[in-house]
Amino acid sequence: MMDHTTKKVVVVGVGNLLMGDDGIGIHVVQELKKRKYPQNLEAYDAMVNAFLALEYLDNKDLGIIVDAYQGGKEPGTLFEVSLNPGDLDTYTDEFNLSLHDLNFLDALKSGQEAYHLPEEIILIGVEPSVLEPRMELSPCLMEAVPKVIKRIEEILDFKECA
Repeated sequence: MMDHTTKKVVVVGVGNLLMGDDGIGIHVVQELKKRKYPQNLEAYDAMVNAFLALEYLDNKDLGIIVDAYQGGKEPGTLFEVSLNPGDLDTYTDEFNLSLHDLNFLDALKSGQEAYHLPEEIILIGVEPSVLEPRMELSPCLMEAVPKVIKRIEEILDFKECA
């Protein structure tokens, strides 16, 4: 098991803040930045740009991507899958986040040569409720933000520093 307290870890939030729940990943990153975690955790907003997400993943030991994901469940439901960018042919499109300008698996495949990607990338998707022009999250996704952060802390075995 990876020691997440010494490895370089990045959380990348993706989405469109102008489209309600589609901005869930960005809201999670904004909340992470308000907290104090070990210095090896970085958090970035990649907006809707798949290649910006790859830039943030470059030279990291572990990457976590957070985005809205329509899986047909109750709004606020979390979905999670772990990918090895070196073995992408084994993955199907059943859980494939769309980073808006490009789907994520395609971005990873095209970025393998240009970037030194982590051996593990965890995708956390959150079932949206409202995907329409508005700046705020729906109430159920506002409630999901702490759940996503708790899941990230569980994955990393991190606690907020005093």
